[in-house]
Amino acid sequence: MGQLAIIVAVDAQAALAQGSLDGHIYLVDNNKHAGSTGQGTADLVTHIAGTQIMNWLVTGLNFLPGSPRVTLENIGGEAVLKNIMVPQQFESPELGGGRGLWWGGSVDSNQDEKQYSYRLDLKVGDTLMSHTAQILVKEGFSNVSMSVPPVKEGVA
Repeated sequence: MGQLAIIVAVDAQAALAQGSLDGHIYLVDNNKHAGSTGQGTADLVTHIAGTQIMNWLVTGLNFLPGSPRVTLENIGGEAVLKNIMVPQQFESPELGGGRGLWWGGSVDSNQDEKQYSYRLDLKVGDTLMSHTAQILVKEGFSNVSMSVPPVKEGVA
């Protein structure tokens, strides 16, 4: 069992100017060795093999004072509705001026190898924007419990 980190970077100023995350969101995970593809693009497909705990780390690419903040508000979509992915929001100490919240979750599948989509609902400045990401479950395995009580559960 290992922990999987997915970094979600957003060019917040460009996304707000266009009114969309299209062309302004970049995802990277630490699972390239297991076959993840699309590193550094909006089209990341995270490969899951064996029991995995997932953590989403979100950042804006604009670091000047007054730049719009980017936060992950919810994780939903197909993988959540089918209980393949069980995301939760957790409370932690204040991080870099943030709210002190982070998202983690577990993956649970007893199905054949299949690709599933999930939705990241991001708040960019004061605007809610969504992006659809992908996981590829490579083998069946059991659910992993997170050891920290959640602040709220993801809503599909």
